[in-house]
Amino acid sequence: MLYQFHRWIISLGAQVHVLHRNLSQGDMKTLKRDAERYEAELQQLYAYAEQQDIDLIKHYHPFADIEEHLLLIHKHLVSSLPDYPE
Repeated sequence: MLYQFHRWIISLGAQVHVLHRNLSQGDMKTLKRDAERYEAELQQLYAYAEQQDIDLIKHYHPFADIEEHLLLIHKHLVSSLPDYPE
């Protein structure tokens, strides 16, 4: 079960990193959709960790990295899309 959790963190982290790296490429609609999907997946990951009683302190760095990239993506969307909520 922990192996699956680690793979999930790695996969989500890679997807978020690629999305952040490619902010200036692609259209805003796709960026917004992907950012919202990754945010929801991160919440599912947190819920799974809580359900399985996984110590998140041991996984601080990957989660912090994902959160940081999502925050930067969110800031980009707020500045680029007038109707995007802050």
